[in-house]
Amino acid sequence: MTPNLSANEEILDTGCELIYYPYFLADDATSLFESLHSELNWQAEYLSMFGKTVQSPRLMALYGDTGISYRYSGVEHKAAAWTRNLVDINQLITQVVGQSFNSVLANLYRNGEDSMGWHSDDEAELGGNPVVASISLGAERDFICAIRAILASNINTI
Repeated sequence: MTPNLSANEEILDTGCELIYYPYFLADDATSLFESLHSELNWQAEYLSMFGKTVQSPRLMALYGDTGISYRYSGVEHKAAAWTRNLVDINQLITQVVGQSFNSVLANLYRNGEDSMGWHSDDEAELGGNPVVASISLGAERDFICAIRAILASNINTI
């Protein structure tokens, strides 16, 4: 995997920093998507919304360092051990942005019907000023930058 860094850095004046690489893994996106799709242990997530428990319209998988967990919508998820592909991606991102990451929350949007409403990565365990690296290997996803974030993204339709 070789990252494609041909992009302009964008600094937004909404109180956050956004660095956008539109073709970060363009050369490997399709094969990487297929590998991750088959090797990750995708789970249906259940969320508490308006006093009801509902199934999330996406699948998720949490991987990371030993002992990492992530609480979302009242449910704690424990990280599975890194896969080789996720280690490689994490190393690339670390080299590019100079920030190390201890976990990855992978989300699988199966079709055009899967989506999530606007949300923020502001859970307490992420700290007061979280840094988020986001890679999309499929369809485009819209982001609103309201916190300091570093976004490494690949837009590739497969």
